[in-house]
This record gives sequence, structure tokens and C-alpha cells, in this order.
Amino acid sequence: MKLGEVMPSVNTFIGHEVFDHPTFIDGQSSDREKIMNRLSQCRYELEQANPFQDYLGVDLKAFLRGKSVLDLGCFCGGATVAWAESYEARNMFGIDFRDENVVAAQRFAAHKGVRARFSCAAGENLPFANETFDAALTFDVLEHVQDIPKVVKECYRVLKMGGVLCVVFPSYFQPVGHHLSMVTKTPCLHWFFSSENLIKAYNSILDERGTEANWYRRKNRNLEWWERGNTINGTTCTEFRRLIRETGWKILLDRKLPLFGAGQLAKKHPVLRLISLAVTPLVQLPLLEELFSHRIVFILQKPELGGKDCAN
Repeated sequence: MKLGEVMPSVNTFIGHEVFDHPTFIDGQSSDREKIMNRLSQCRYELEQANPFQDYLGVDLKAFLRGKSVLDLGCFCGGATVAWAESYEARNMFGIDFRDENVVAAQRFAAHKGVRARFSCAAGENLPFANETFDAALTFDVLEHVQDIPKVVKECYRVLKMGGVLCVVFPSYFQPVGHHLSMVTKTPCLHWFFSSENLIKAYNSILDERGTEANWYRRKNRNLEWWERGNTINGTTCTEFRRLIRETGWKILLDRKLPLFGAGQLAKKHPVLRLISLAVTPLVQLPLLEELFSHRIVFILQKPELGGKDCAN
């Protein structure tokens, strides 16, 4: 791990762990608001620079214009607001698991003049009635949920007949899918070491850093019951396709996106674009797809008629 060691800075980091840093916890209300706004604005700008629809390879206005849309895992609302603006949704709703995220999202949407509502909730138990939304979007979230089958069924439940779920998230075996980026940039560690050993090494490095690492330290030094790595459930491309079949979705898009096939790095570095082209044939093969996919990418539709009832 120390070959590519990382030392995160609270001043530049844009994850929810910032809310556990003393500068936020002990800060004045104005300072806390600045931190929230920085996180929202960063995610807003990232979405503008690297649009969600680029992963899907389609114009999302065709699905979202004038629609009621749920952002599953909205964080601080930056992407939610950008989606509302770019795809011209009628109403945007967002859910996330931390109160601070929800407060930040509400403030940012109000600041941008975007009509959006946010709730603190888990994807396994969405606080909405059956058939509430025309569409749901989720970006880099499903790998972190505790019970992905239940989350996918909840999305099915709250979508109207004919509604769509747009899904983008990294497969477990994606080279940097180990989610150890608070400590290391070294890729592929989870190809060679068990989750238990990786977490032990992760904890050991944080222990060496002392109190400076408290704000991004794991709450539980051991893996949780649902974890297959650091904050991740270990879902693979194969497992997600099986889950789709069991839930009764109609697949509108199953995009086999190669490494660096979307994102800012590929746009900036010609070498990465060449690597993406080189591995494109490999992602067509089931086993190699797990290793060389950039993301799991789907557009799923709740069938108009005759679909499987997953509300229960």
C-alpha cells in the first residue's frame, strides 16, 4: 500500500468524511456552511466537466425532461442540481444517509434556484409511496449499500410503470475498486490479497498516522457483516446481471465500458485513451469484463405490463 501512499487533506478532500474533521465539528456555523458549500460546488463542477450521461452514452433528456426524478445517494446535492439543470427534470428528489449531506444539498439547491427536495434515508427503505417517480439515477453508490438486492427492489417499487433506473458504479474487481484511496493509489490490491488482510494493513497505516487520521478512520476496525472491502459490498458485473433478472427489470442499456472509457483522465491523457481502446475487446468476455470494466453501466426499465411484482 505504501508504494502509492496517499495523505488526504481536509482542505481538498470532497468526501463525507470531512464532516468528521474537527474543523467542521468544532467550527462556527459560517465555517461549517462554507465547508458544505465547497463539497456541493465541487461535485457540481465535476458533473459539469464529466457528465453522467457520458457514462451511459445517451442523451438523458429523452428520459428525464419534464419528469420526476430521484437521485439515490445524492451526497451534498451538487450532481443533483447539475442533473436538474442539464436534463430539465420537472422535480428532483435526493436521499442520502447523513444529515449533513441533506442540509448541504438543500442549501445548494436553494442557492442555485433549483426545485429539489432532500431526505435522510437509506436505499433499503425509501421513504416514498409506490410508483412515485418517473426515473431514478445513481452514480458510484450501489457498491456501498448494505443490501443491494433490497435497494434495487426498492427502486423498482417507487418507479412508475415504464420508469427507468440509470445505474453507474464500479464493479468489485475494477483495478481501483478496493476503495482504499484514503491510504493508497496502488491498484489491483484486492486481486491478490483478502479483504481481511487489506483492512488490517489499512488500519495499521492509519494507526501510524495517529490522531491526524481520526477523521477518516474506520468506525469498525473489522469488516462489517455486509462488507467485502473498505465500505464496499463486493458486487460484480455477473452478480448485478443476475440481480436484474431476478428483480424483473427490462434492460434498455447494458454498456460494456472499458477502463478509462469515460471520465476526465481519459479526456486529458492520450495514453489512457489508447489503453481504453486496447482493453475494449477484453470487456466483451465475461471473466475479463470484471477486471477491465470502467464501471457497471445500465439503464433499466420497470415493465409497463406483465412485470414481476417486487414491492414485497
